[in-house]
Amino acid sequence: EPATLITDYLLTVLGGGLAWRLRGLTPREDAPPSAWVYALGLTAVSAFLGGTFHGFGPEMPIAGARTLWLLALVGIAGCAAALEIGLLREFPPMGAFRFLRALPVLKLAAAIGLLLAQPVFLVAIIAYGLSLVAWTVAALLSRRAWAQAMLTAVGLSVLAAVVQQKRWAPAPWFNHNDL
Repeated sequence: EPATLITDYLLTVLGGGLAWRLRGLTPREDAPPSAWVYALGLTAVSAFLGGTFHGFGPEMPIAGARTLWLLALVGIAGCAAALEIGLLREFPPMGAFRFLRALPVLKLAAAIGLLLAQPVFLVAIIAYGLSLVAWTVAALLSRRAWAQAMLTAVGLSVLAAVVQQKRWAPAPWFNHNDL
């Protein structure tokens, strides 16, 4: 799938570039934007691995292609964990709710366990989708300056998921994975 390779590599450049740019703007390690640096960086890595899988996987030894795909999926789950860590930094849990700080790591561990047993895209997307649900709730309930941008980003992610699940393709050589 050469078109998927190209579009995923473009996503690699975009995610990596945004992570690099945000890294320079983040004043301290525990600030919410630092988690976004990791989320965008993991997006770039996952897109690179996924693009490489789609572009070269059919020509690779089966074990190598499977490993590449598994690492791409783990990267997506890691991106979800980084997004959740960013959310917890934006709204730090207090008192009895401090246990929530462990949830992103526990969810990531569960996702990795499931992916090791069954490396399917759905597992990674559920992990990612749950983090988007959390950010959507936070955007709807808060009056933060970023709320509208977050809702727009989540809307675009939902649209992309619909396109992919419906397998809409404008041409045989440009399929649902490329949009």
